[in-house]
Amino acid sequence: MNISSDIPKCTGFRKFNQAPIGALASSRSSIKPHIAEHHFNSDSLPDRFVHELAKQHALPTKEILESFGFFLRVRKHVRAPQIADLCCGHGLTGILFALFERSVERVLLIDRTQPPSHAKALDAAIRVGPGVADKVRYQTTRMKDVGEHLEAQTSVIGIHACGTLTDRCIDTALATGGQVALMPCWYPDRGCEAPAALQRSLGCHSRRDHADEPGADRQQNCDVRVREKTARVSERCQPRPRDGAQPHTTSANTRC
Repeated sequence: MNISSDIPKCTGFRKFNQAPIGALASSRSSIKPHIAEHHFNSDSLPDRFVHELAKQHALPTKEILESFGFFLRVRKHVRAPQIADLCCGHGLTGILFALFERSVERVLLIDRTQPPSHAKALDAAIRVGPGVADKVRYQTTRMKDVGEHLEAQTSVIGIHACGTLTDRCIDTALATGGQVALMPCWYPDRGCEAPAALQRSLGCHSRRDHADEPGADRQQNCDVRVREKTARVSERCQPRPRDGAQPHTTSANTRC
């Protein structure tokens, strides 16, 4: 199912669809209270959460908008009692599942190291949603050991799982039997032929363009039902990812 639209929309904060926010969307500076007061000034839960993030100067505006955009694009496809946010960094996207999804009981954030910004983001979420404290846990480990910490049917998400780490995320989802949603930022050129799954869903004329997409070989060898192949994630709110790649997510039902 392709969820792209001809005119990209900012699904996280719809006010920005009428009033462009310009450089704010790509700002790598930590969000400040006066910015939140001006641009996130309603009493909605998302706006209140952004205010709490701003009070602590927790994260750049770019990363906040990016996480919200990805979350809202994939939430209904991957919601499950257990969510694993792999290569998570500060873990904001996983925290959003804990804050906004009542059916989510446990969110495991996994990365090799835990950055200081995570504690600020988690504290901000707890201030507007105290129940988040019981749902979220940060686990520092290497990707090869991730499976030791996950239960069956755990859904996997990954934002900017660079290079072949995207493949590791797909492998993890295959092992748990859960859903997977990914937004890679770059992938090495392998020069491989497109798998049948991509030819069927995208057409033969597109196969070389997508042959090197993350997880292509796994789609060839496993029973993967592709729900969305190319989706713009709040493009009005996002700069283009590194190396000029178009933002996209892959959400699939993985059964091997």
